[in-house]
Amino acid sequence: MDYSGSFAQEWQNEEKEDNNQKGRNRMIHFRMKNNIGSVTVADRILEMAALALAVFLVVLAVALYHYLPERIPVHFNSVGEADGWGGKGMIFMLSALGVVAMAICSAAAYNYKMVNLPFSLNPACLSQQVTIIGRMMRVLSVLCGLLFIALMLMTTVPQWGMQSVFFSFFLIVMTSMTVVLIVYTVWIYKKGRQYR
Repeated sequence: MDYSGSFAQEWQNEEKEDNNQKGRNRMIHFRMKNNIGSVTVADRILEMAALALAVFLVVLAVALYHYLPERIPVHFNSVGEADGWGGKGMIFMLSALGVVAMAICSAAAYNYKMVNLPFSLNPACLSQQVTIIGRMMRVLSVLCGLLFIALMLMTTVPQWGMQSVFFSFFLIVMTSMTVVLIVYTVWIYKKGRQYR
């Protein structure tokens, strides 16, 4: 009886199984290396809100441009009074700056290495921490959109007499951004400490 044929077949099957396992291990390693955490329905809603705000920033700039005087305020002091002036085309720069800031926040939601934290992430709960980082960046993206809407409206309101209203809105959004950064950073840190 010749066993060489069945032995060779069995050896080839084992080799294929080993190669399949190595391929799976590589795929698992790839997924872990590029893990973005989980994305929930709330995250998708935040992304859609950020996209809508980005579109609104552009539409608002186009709509306001024709109603602006030749010189508009582009800088404000601590009480909301204009102390710097520029041409009315600056409204487009504000809009573009807002869209870019929102795009950077949205990109950081999918690449946690773009976010500089004052501590190291814990490998034992990396996916949970990355999920929280993604949520934080999505919330910040929405708040950036609101911040730039407030800035754009502040440049147009001197002729409307509503500057204090939009300055108050601006301060509320700035405070909200600071609170979000602090709360989410503490949450990420505590999540990492749970698994040590």
